Amino acid sequence: MTQETNVQAAKSAAKSVSTTTPNNAQPPRTRVAPNGQKAGKRRPCYLHKGKAKKACLKAYKRSRMDWPPSPTEAEIRKRVGAYHWNKAARVANCETGGTRGATANRGNLNWYPNGTYQGPLGMYRQTAAYGKRATGYYSPDTWAEWVAVAVASHPITQGWSGWACRGA
Repeated sequence: MTQETNVQAAKSAAKSVSTTTPNNAQPPRTRVAPNGQKAGKRRPCYLHKGKAKKACLKAYKRSRMDWPPSPTEAEIRKRVGAYHWNKAARVANCETGGTRGATANRGNLNWYPNGTYQGPLGMYRQTAAYGKRATGYYSPDTWAEWVAVAVASHPITQGWSGWACRGA
């Protein structure tokens, strides 16, 4: 065989493989929700009824918010991720004079109540103000809210590099 016939044979083999389908081939099935909509277009909580549906929709809307009001520690932890959560604990420990290397000591929530630096992370006043506006937590009460404020201020601090204890 010549090289030209080898190329033609390869093309015809590829064509016959790509066009061959099994005898029992069927189009993919689409599931239909009880309300008649296709599965991909289904609204959240469509299976719930009454009060359960209302509670489900409320939880769904809250989960879609960037920073929900009155967050639990678990919600903030999930949003910021393990890296930022642990890094915040180390930075707070360093900024407030805790034991080096310990993450359990998160610093005092009111370590710097007023002045140039604020909160357990020792954030610069304007950095804290930026984070508070971004999250809506204007007077953070909990450790989780302070972490959210710190992470929300990352656009102006270039991540953790804006802290003196960035290497913690």
